[in-house]
Amino acid sequence: MPFLEHFGLTERPFALTPNSGLYYPSKAHHEVLTSLMHAIDQGEVVIKVSGEVGAGKTLLCRMVTAKMLKTKEVAYIINPQTDPNWIIGAVCREFGLDPEKTDDRLHLLYSFLLRQYAAGRGVVLVIDEAQALGIDGLETVRRLSNLETDQTKLMQTVLFGQPELDELLDLRKLRQLNQRIGYSFTLPPLSIKQTGDYIHHRIQLSRVEGGTTKPLFNARAVKAIARASRGIPRITNIIADKSLLAAFAKRDQRVTARHVDEAIKDTRRVIDQLPDSNEGRLGNRILGALNVLTGDSRPRPTTTTPSAAAKAASPQPRLGITVTEACDEWLAASQDRGLKAETLGERRRQVENIIKPTLGEYRAGMLTAEQIESFVGQVAPGDARRVLAAINSILAEAVRRRHFSMNSAKGVKIALDKPAQKPPAGPTTDEIRTLLPAGGGALFVRMATALLTGLRVNEMRALSWDDLDLDNGMIHVRRSAAGSGEMVPVRPKPARRSLPIASTLVEILSEWRDAHAEDSHNLVFPGKDGGLMSAGLFQRGDFARLQKKLGMSDADGKAKYRFEDLRHAAARLLIEQGWPLRKLRDDLGEASMAATARRYGDSFARVGTDRTALTLIADRLIGPTN
Repeated sequence: MPFLEHFGLTERPFALTPNSGLYYPSKAHHEVLTSLMHAIDQGEVVIKVSGEVGAGKTLLCRMVTAKMLKTKEVAYIINPQTDPNWIIGAVCREFGLDPEKTDDRLHLLYSFLLRQYAAGRGVVLVIDEAQALGIDGLETVRRLSNLETDQTKLMQTVLFGQPELDELLDLRKLRQLNQRIGYSFTLPPLSIKQTGDYIHHRIQLSRVEGGTTKPLFNARAVKAIARASRGIPRITNIIADKSLLAAFAKRDQRVTARHVDEAIKDTRRVIDQLPDSNEGRLGNRILGALNVLTGDSRPRPTTTTPSAAAKAASPQPRLGITVTEACDEWLAASQDRGLKAETLGERRRQVENIIKPTLGEYRAGMLTAEQIESFVGQVAPGDARRVLAAINSILAEAVRRRHFSMNSAKGVKIALDKPAQKPPAGPTTDEIRTLLPAGGGALFVRMATALLTGLRVNEMRALSWDDLDLDNGMIHVRRSAAGSGEMVPVRPKPARRSLPIASTLVEILSEWRDAHAEDSHNLVFPGKDGGLMSAGLFQRGDFARLQKKLGMSDADGKAKYRFEDLRHAAARLLIEQGWPLRKLRDDLGEASMAATARRYGDSFARVGTDRTALTLIADRLIGPTN
């Protein structure tokens, strides 16, 4: 085909026919997929995923269905109808039942669900284009969610739909169904950078093997496509495909902004139907500029007051939003703004490892400046300023979404120049002697490892059996768990270290390894799925429950210590054994002597007054004068 030969391609990379092999799963799509599978695994009764037309909902729906088919019974319905009888019949047919043989289709379905429950197999109903259900159809979905035993619901439901689905669910008639939606996800559009990656990905997979790797679209062309398509993959395909045709017609080897302008002009009717850009006036200026470039002099519609439907579809204020929920919204907004992966990873680290474990359950709108100042004062000096900035930004995002009116972190200041007045809180020796024997199982092994090595929580989460040399009694600290859930080299560089471990710990870890089969990740302390254990679960989880059981609680009834505090207890024990500051820094993998001194300096022994110390030195050098 001359068109493909001209560009050195084996197939049209942006053809509108479905081709999952060319699909580029952006990080945002991956996160929605991972979160969605987690919600299903948690047993949520109703889950909703919404997104614009062409954002990739159907493909995501098929990916989720394919994953679930391995372990669950799945009914997949596309283009549903509003008739309740049709819906129940369609669900029965998807499960291999014949609804025509009975007048009571609901009983037929209920009997099937009971059999699956008795066999220990989960059942999931997946509905694509769920906005087509209408009020009657969605009410039928609610009725199906009522099928249950005394212990549990018998069927989960996942709804995929356009923004019109959100408008329907906001209606008072459907408030019962709306209240049952445990998780609600929005499939975001691609950022400009992600759109560029998407275009590059599809072209690379379509190139002739061994052909040139020179970009087929120049940077200005990619940016023009991203802005015109608003990050919607389907519209990106349409404009990119037409841009290639425009370049081919002129016998040009690369696609430039001039070719994209022609494609945009030919696609104006579709572009005009896209939702308004999030960029406000800037977005209108961009669209105006595109009009000029394409020679389209038609007047753009003026901005009007949002309709009731548009208001219903916009994010609704939640006065009782927790800090955890506010953090999640902030991270999602950061993703939408196309921040660098390093910045997003750092923000997730602050949220998952520092902010959520302590403040997560508080209501964000009820936080006071004093609470925030007290919390930040307990954060490591190297992180305190960045954590305060993150809290400020999180609350500002919540205010922007109208969850509450005042950002209580605004104006909070911290003094970082003063050394710590006392060493970090950690369990006393007596408390440790109480905790260890009561821990048992995996918790005992984790506590013993933390106390006898001084490892950080993220270092323990990423600890692999390959990092342990039990024959020679050594542990090599090389990796850490990032906030994004990935394995990364430990930072700072001094944290890469090798430590001897006590023979007692060697025996404990050897028994632990023998008692548990190694998982695919080869982790010493894996989560339930074999992967990384979440930071929040590691910090609190069974460690918090053990403390409450033993009466180690603060004035609010919460667990007295986080798991990270065992590292501070380890430092104190090393100091009591005579570890000097430099050796303590090296063994704990601290960034510098100064940072180690600020954190643990006050734990070193004091010899009375200055005069007493000087007298003791004089006695050693010269001897008593009388």
